[in-house]
Amino acid sequence: MIRVKDPKKSLEFYQFLGLSQIQQLDFPENKFSLYFLAYSGPNSLQGDRHWTDRNAVLELTHNYGTENDPNYSVVNGNTEPYRGFGHIAISVDNIELACQRLEDAGYPFQKKLTDGRMKNIAFVKDPDNYWVEIIRRADENLTTTTDPSRYRLNHTMLRVKCAETSLKFYQEVMGMTQVRMSENKDAAFNLYFLGYPASNPKVQEGARNPVAEWEGLLELTWNYGTEKQEGKVYHDGNSEPQGFGHICITVDDLDAACARFESLNVNWKKRLTDGRMKNVAFILDPDGYWIEVVQNEALKRTSNCVTALPRVVTIVREKGNPANISMVMTNEISLRAATELFSARIDQLCQFIYDHGLDPPAMKLEDELGINRVLETLRIPHGLARRKDPPTSDKQHVPVCHRQSSTKENPVEDAPLSQNISETPYPASAAKNTIRDAISLLGFQYPQSTWDLAFPPAESLDYSLYANITGGHPLLSDTSFSPDSLQLSPDVAQQPGALTLYGQTQNDKDEESDSGEEDEAEKDVIEQISHRIGTLKIAGDGHLRFYGATSNLNLVDVSATQQRQRPDARTVRHDGQDILNHLRVGQPVDQALEDHLLELYFTWQNSSTYVVDKDMYMIARSKWRDELDDTPFYSEVLTNAMCAIGSAFEARYHATFITFPKSLAEFFADRAKALLEIELDSPCVATVQALVILSCHEGSSNRDARGWLYSGMSMRLAFDLGLHLDMTPYVEKGDLSTVEADVRRLAFWGSYCADHFWGFYLGRPFRMNAGDITVSKAAGLKNPNELISRQFAVLWEIISPLGHILYGRSDIPRHDLQRLCYRVTEDLFSWKANLASTLDIDLADDSAPKLPHLLMLHMQYHQIVLFAHRPWVSKSYIQPRSPRQGPGYHHARKMCIESSIAIARLLHIYEKHYTFRRMNNQVVAMIFSAALMLLYVTISTTPLSSKTGFEMSDRPEMIAHLNLCFRALDELGQSVENAKRTRDFLVALQRRWQARMRQSGATKRQMSSSSSSSSSSHALAPHSSSPRVPDAEQLASPNHPSTRLV
Repeated sequence: MIRVKDPKKSLEFYQFLGLSQIQQLDFPENKFSLYFLAYSGPNSLQGDRHWTDRNAVLELTHNYGTENDPNYSVVNGNTEPYRGFGHIAISVDNIELACQRLEDAGYPFQKKLTDGRMKNIAFVKDPDNYWVEIIRRADENLTTTTDPSRYRLNHTMLRVKCAETSLKFYQEVMGMTQVRMSENKDAAFNLYFLGYPASNPKVQEGARNPVAEWEGLLELTWNYGTEKQEGKVYHDGNSEPQGFGHICITVDDLDAACARFESLNVNWKKRLTDGRMKNVAFILDPDGYWIEVVQNEALKRTSNCVTALPRVVTIVREKGNPANISMVMTNEISLRAATELFSARIDQLCQFIYDHGLDPPAMKLEDELGINRVLETLRIPHGLARRKDPPTSDKQHVPVCHRQSSTKENPVEDAPLSQNISETPYPASAAKNTIRDAISLLGFQYPQSTWDLAFPPAESLDYSLYANITGGHPLLSDTSFSPDSLQLSPDVAQQPGALTLYGQTQNDKDEESDSGEEDEAEKDVIEQISHRIGTLKIAGDGHLRFYGATSNLNLVDVSATQQRQRPDARTVRHDGQDILNHLRVGQPVDQALEDHLLELYFTWQNSSTYVVDKDMYMIARSKWRDELDDTPFYSEVLTNAMCAIGSAFEARYHATFITFPKSLAEFFADRAKALLEIELDSPCVATVQALVILSCHEGSSNRDARGWLYSGMSMRLAFDLGLHLDMTPYVEKGDLSTVEADVRRLAFWGSYCADHFWGFYLGRPFRMNAGDITVSKAAGLKNPNELISRQFAVLWEIISPLGHILYGRSDIPRHDLQRLCYRVTEDLFSWKANLASTLDIDLADDSAPKLPHLLMLHMQYHQIVLFAHRPWVSKSYIQPRSPRQGPGYHHARKMCIESSIAIARLLHIYEKHYTFRRMNNQVVAMIFSAALMLLYVTISTTPLSSKTGFEMSDRPEMIAHLNLCFRALDELGQSVENAKRTRDFLVALQRRWQARMRQSGATKRQMSSSSSSSSSSHALAPHSSSPRVPDAEQLASPNHPSTRLV
């Protein structure tokens, strides 16, 4: 199976090669389809046999929407560092004419027949750049023409780490036979071809390629020396970035075959009994490639899986010397029947023992669990023997022959453990013993199998086994596995090494050398900064709320803030003006004032949070008010919400329009929220827009709960109204105008960006199936707002995996986590590097004004870079060890410092041309992230490492940047309440961290003084080499000398 971007192009290519589509499976609810192709018809090897009864079938997997996504691509398995799957091969009747035919059709070649030294093979590339090898069916061309219907789907090539291990696995476990081996000592690689001879033609003895007429071969490529490399060598195609999916074998009896695999202790990706799909299983080979096991429907039986088949085959090596191997058939009954007989007999004997007042001898737990799995796979009743009368003994443990596999006495069986992509040779090596020894700390022996927590439980492996349904990494699938699911007792959980099977050792020592060692105080502070998993905190309203690491609010215990009591507390709403009058917000608003506030909103807020099209809004308002037309693109809720935001750019109270004691912004916000209760009964597109805007207002007013809920409501409502759908068919049919479709698209992507912003602002999970979204982003051709809003959406798409994984999961192995972050950061850097010149900003040039929403876009980018690197600033928190991986904590600190400085410089440009009073309120979160890192740098007592690119001489500049952040918060605080809260949090953090470091410094000086006084009478007075860092309150003061930026 391979994943494809556009099935139309892929099907056209493979049908050009003579393959026919023999089956198609559509899963519209999961947004993907499967296409099965094979050589069919009278000239083919398999004729018109059932699609599960063929030697070779090519499966193409298409995730809906990828064909329209310019950023989607697959990896072909032949580029570093994602080599693994190599190619599929097609044998043809006339290789020269076949290649010429492909070239004439315009298909590109990786290698033409005339290229290189090997003149007997070629490689053509399919529309997704997968390699297709073209080989001869015989030593010489069979015809003087070429007929694609006579081609053969010969083999699939996979690279393997250790040839010996893989050959043993595929022959002894999968039942394949090695039919050819090509040794290439000069090039330092060997090729091994395996297959099922019974269903293929006879071997062409003496031919250069004796199995070129075959179909369904597996080619294993072994490059000399890879077996000595540590860890996993090749990419399996199912971890990001994806491409190749799996190979598949069909069996005559699926239940019995899986029972056999179970008895051989294979590494499972999905057992037959896992999840909802009971007709498919997945096994992992020694290199982690997935092997699908399904029923051969043409050979389906009820209970007679014969495990040994008669085979007489010839293994032909490249240099001749045939060696005959005979496999003798034995007269044996089916595995299921034999197992059922033995199980019934064991139950009968156990019952006999119980009836005589005795207890059967206990089995080893390893054997018992293995038997239970086999019996459950075969669906054979077991554990039927029971003691009729309770024993008189006080014994609490009464062993039985077959325990139920899911009992309270056996909590481990309930834990959804996923099997490892085995990097150990088959059979198990010492690595398995290490894990098994760790499990023995829990007081029992566990079956020999390796574990890896990087994969989801089987319950989530229904359809995603075939395709990346969510468009994300396999790690994105939910799993309930955690150390808690093993229910460790406190004493056992604290045993040394008891948790090493989770990939996180308790005493992970830092192996990197660094001249500037951090003391305990600084380590404590940096650990707080780098923490990535959120926690419950008491919010300003006195209730417990969850704050993730990106919110920064997880660092401070928030005391309850004074909430102003409203004399106009709202009750049940009825409708319109009556409710407004009842709530004392019903006075008529002058049209000139409304227009002025709307203009402020469109100028300073909507350009960065682009969710409303101004022209369409004005037309819809006129229709609604003047023509009494209930258009879905206007509502009074929307108007009042926009006026509430626009009021933040004005004085708190209006000179003639009296709203005291309410501020002007709160007056319009209360009107919007009162009318919203009515409008939610019959929502429209304008309701989605209003909810996005209200979420911005509520967030700026420190009402995080409402802001979070309004944002989520807008996203839910967007899906409810179908805003995520492509409206092109409706426009073509005349059901919708182009302008209306554009407004719907604008509302959706505005809601999408707001939802992601809130997720990171509060560090809370946001869940969305990207595969459901078919509406395109704005083309950006009409105005700068569309162009920049498109880039906002792209940024949030790039960072989404980190929101789910880096900041949401604590059970991910460190190496997997680092790989994910590396891919995301590479995408971020690529986004920045590929920005159009009109969208780029020179941070060193503040002379020319830039669009305010363009400045906001770049600040958002640098905050996202901070999100990607901040958990890695710690030396040991999640840094991968054994082996080391990634650029390390120095690089993470450098990126965080550079991004924080960049945000400060963008703030300087914004202030110079627009002032901080006219700024989108979402900037508060960006300032918070930048100031936090600058705060650490300025109070740190450890000199900055040269590896970060910064020195002690840079500290005054850092202080100036930090001061600018405080000054921006102070200015914004005049109209945005959460700016005040952010400033107060930073002040509290600075005091706490400084006190911690000073206390630690005093302790170290006392120890140093005591030590030196005992050896010398000329001890020097302790002093600090670091300049004194001003308090945060001083930094915010306009009189502080560092307020001027050089």
